[in-house]
Amino acid sequence: MTARNWIRFGIAIPAISAMLFIILSDPPRLPSNVANGTYSNPCCDSIELHNGQLAIKGNYIQYVIETDKGGAYVLPAGYVGVLDGMSVEFERSDRPLMLRLDDPEHPAKIELVGRGSSKYVYVFEGVVAGEPKL
Repeated sequence: MTARNWIRFGIAIPAISAMLFIILSDPPRLPSNVANGTYSNPCCDSIELHNGQLAIKGNYIQYVIETDKGGAYVLPAGYVGVLDGMSVEFERSDRPLMLRLDDPEHPAKIELVGRGSSKYVYVFEGVVAGEPKL
């Protein structure tokens, strides 16, 4: 192998490694308690977020908070959305949707999407007092 080929090889391997690292790494995560509180919308049921547990009408589902180019979002362990503008539904076996936060440090609003792509803004009511029961 010539010196020129060694140089190309020496440049290509780190570049490919960096690209693979970026592609395969998890998105940046925020602490799960950053959005703790109760959020409500006049159309539907309130939702509670508390240290990685999302509660809807006494039912719980796990979540993480991540960020991307669009900002911070709550990513539940299954589908959480609004059904016909009437109630919040969740399905653990369905594909999760991002629940967008308006502010990654002190969120005051969370945006949920309905099955028909309608968007519903949930407004912060206050901090959840106790630990959710699983």
